[in-house]
Amino acid sequence: MRRDDLLGALLGIGMATAAGRAAAPAPSPMVADSWSAAQAAWSAALQGSWLWRHRASFLRPPPTEDECEALCNELLQMMVGAGRAVAGVSVPLSWDVFCGEFRAPDHPAMRVPSNLARCAAHYITIFFVIGLLGASLGHPVLAFGLCALLVIALASPPEVFDAHLLLPAKWGGVREVGGPSLRLRVALVA
Repeated sequence: MRRDDLLGALLGIGMATAAGRAAAPAPSPMVADSWSAAQAAWSAALQGSWLWRHRASFLRPPPTEDECEALCNELLQMMVGAGRAVAGVSVPLSWDVFCGEFRAPDHPAMRVPSNLARCAAHYITIFFVIGLLGASLGHPVLAFGLCALLVIALASPPEVFDAHLLLPAKWGGVREVGGPSLRLRVALVA
């Protein structure tokens, strides 16, 4: 069986070849709708991620220290909580349910987009971890440094990030910088 024919059989659609064979009928509207649903689920999962929702906080952190702390604690709870959202993407199913049952699908054309839609956050997390592992092979010091920076930002108390900037007396002398807003920025970068 040719590769195009095998791919067409798996996806439930016919493929036209260079030999000029007629293409099978277009996929049913139900299959097309399921791919649209998968695309929408991936988009929603990415836009619902912690990093996407709080990306503007890097340049303009929240006005109060409590709000900065709440954002860091939210990410910490996502990462170590029940969902284990390593990439900051909330996973709707537990990992046990996600990995639970592997069997051949009855209707692959419907099952693949259905799984992509239902488990988009899990797949994004898997891609993130694979990318992190790949980066650690190419640039181990940078990858380890960023992971360590994230752990320090989330696990350390906010007082670790308190810093004082010594300015000339005409500018006010000592100025406080850092604290929870610096902690939040470090978490966003890492």
